[in-house]
Amino acid sequence: MHEHSRHARTVLGAAAGGPPSRSGTGFAASPDGMPVLARGKHRSPRQGACFMEFASYLAGERWSDRPACTDPALAALARLVNDWTGDDARGRLAPLIPSVVGLRPDHPATGTLVALCAASAALPIASESRQRVLAVGLLRCLDRLDQLAPAQPERSEQPERAGQPERPEQFGRAGQPERPEQVDGETTRAEPNVDASAAVAVVRAAALSALADAPLAERWARRQLRGLRPPTARTDTATCDHLIGTAAAGIAEACVSDPHARMRDLLAGVIRLLGELDRPSAERAPALPTPARTAGSALLRA
Repeated sequence: MHEHSRHARTVLGAAAGGPPSRSGTGFAASPDGMPVLARGKHRSPRQGACFMEFASYLAGERWSDRPACTDPALAALARLVNDWTGDDARGRLAPLIPSVVGLRPDHPATGTLVALCAASAALPIASESRQRVLAVGLLRCLDRLDQLAPAQPERSEQPERAGQPERPEQFGRAGQPERPEQVDGETTRAEPNVDASAAVAVVRAAALSALADAPLAERWARRQLRGLRPPTARTDTATCDHLIGTAAAGIAEACVSDPHARMRDLLAGVIRLLGELDRPSAERAPALPTPARTAGSALLRA
């Protein structure tokens, strides 16, 4: 993963220099032959590239907007952010592309976490009709997260604030990292430890906070979900894909002054989250910053 990313940053070069312009001919290649970011799907680099097509190009894979080098849920979010972002702002996504090359965590709840982040960012600002859909999706994904990654018991000795559950402050490790194991004189990949649960806890807290910011939508969603069976692996992918799509549209069409910046922040935050899940404990960076907005929108701004 890391070698791919270093190579990708080198190749990206001139293509990340500024916002792309789409000519009337449909060709969107820079003077040096590099594709530039554009909306939609493209047959070849000469016609431009969406976010994930550029990732496939940097990874040396077959030209595709669904490359094997990136987690499918993250790729789905990246495609939507690319397409909902305006032409004048899309170029600002380019520096994020190398970060998705090789990013495929093996955490069982990866897709659910991506969907929760997206919906948590969108729920407080989306239209009323979308808020209801997002609230239903958040509750279903929270149920699924409880199945895949049960909440860890609190170990903090400080009492909770009155009426407010204590939130995790950081993604960072709680203590000293474990050292990589030595097998036959070679260093092996360390197994992820409980540090990953801190990142999951941030996402869970963000989802609950987003629901609290839209109490009418949450109440309506809970009524609709009464009596339904818990989500299963069969319904998980479809639910996550639909929730990510609704969240992206909700942010893009929200009555806010900075929808494009919010979508970029969301994508950057999800990349950071998955990068944290993908690394062994010995490589995890200490004390990642607390998200600045409702944790969905950025696990967001560092």
